[in-house]
Amino acid sequence: MEKSLYSYNDYKTYVLDRIKREPKAGRGIRQKLAEYIGCQVAYVSHVLSGERDFSVEQAEGITRFFAMTSDESEYFIWLVEKDRAGTSQTKSFFEKLLQQKREKYLQLKNRVNISNELDDAAKSTYYSDYLYSAIHMIVTIPKFQTPKAISEAFGISLQKISQVLEFLKTNGLITEHAGKLIPTSKYLFIDKASPFILQHHTNWRMHALQNVRKSEENDLHLSMAVTISEKDAKALQRRISEFIEEISETIKKSPEEKLMAIGIDFFRFNPLHLKKATHFPF
Repeated sequence: MEKSLYSYNDYKTYVLDRIKREPKAGRGIRQKLAEYIGCQVAYVSHVLSGERDFSVEQAEGITRFFAMTSDESEYFIWLVEKDRAGTSQTKSFFEKLLQQKREKYLQLKNRVNISNELDDAAKSTYYSDYLYSAIHMIVTIPKFQTPKAISEAFGISLQKISQVLEFLKTNGLITEHAGKLIPTSKYLFIDKASPFILQHHTNWRMHALQNVRKSEENDLHLSMAVTISEKDAKALQRRISEFIEEISETIKKSPEEKLMAIGIDFFRFNPLHLKKATHFPF
């Protein structure tokens, strides 16, 4: 597993290590970094190997270049501020802030490793946006195991993707090894009585509706209202349940190549008493 930013007390060492973790051992990254923060590549090399420091503005640019989360950005800028400080009192001030941030990170890391299932606070975040479950799944596909690849696949900024990845890593749902993001064995289960079930279904049904507008040739969407007997309704419910079990086994054995979404609804529709409708979520 790659070292966390919070394990560093020197920002230059972190930047050097972060560059090495980039593809091709970071070749060409210094040039790109220099252009991004508005300086010469020679200056970047001089800072990283010498006694000079980046400015606060350059440090903030570096946090965006590496798509750090807001907490990581704050920690990194404090590291720069500590090294730039002109008095021992100022250095001590920033060192205390950094230590508090490290302790907070370790407490959260230890807390989420206690159980193999997420607590309700984490579930509330996970089910608040489809991105959490979508990114959680897409990292099972080898070509989507870096923040950049995920960002390009979803068409979403690296900063936002990094925030989601940080949540997934902090809560033990994914980990990082040799520069690759991989899922862990921690599982998620959402019961139909869960307070998060409505948001979970809403997230993916909204994307199903957006997909309908695209009219992709190989996608399948079906919505229909029918009238059938009570006996046949129970038979269909049983067959759908059996189908769900069948495809679940297929999914478990299938190689990870594509990110797909499945939504199944079969319920009694009563226009006058909608609250009595029964859903059978997948």
